[in-house]
Amino acid sequence: MNSGAELYVQGVTRNALGETLVIAIPNNRVNVKVGDLLTLRYEIAHKDVLEATPNPERLNTKDVSLLVTKIEADRQGREIAELDAKSGAAAGFHLSGVGLEHVTPKCFLLAA
Repeated sequence: MNSGAELYVQGVTRNALGETLVIAIPNNRVNVKVGDLLTLRYEIAHKDVLEATPNPERLNTKDVSLLVTKIEADRQGREIAELDAKSGAAAGFHLSGVGLEHVTPKCFLLAA
């Protein structure tokens, strides 16, 4: 598990099989991999994002327990075990556990 891994959620959709897919990008240069456990969902004020405020206040926090079960690297569903944060690429994340209903576009998910 990658302690400190963080995702910025760009969207939540369904894939061709009807499974919930969280479209997200690593946010803090830490790779995200299958098996990572995401434990906190939060938002940051738009003003803080625009001004690149260091250590901004976390808003609308929710405890979650979401396990990364699969990562789809592209629209064809090509699976990868780990998303390289340095690539700057978004991917589709399959998450299982408690709190998926709180995952919305423009939120962040933080691993333990």
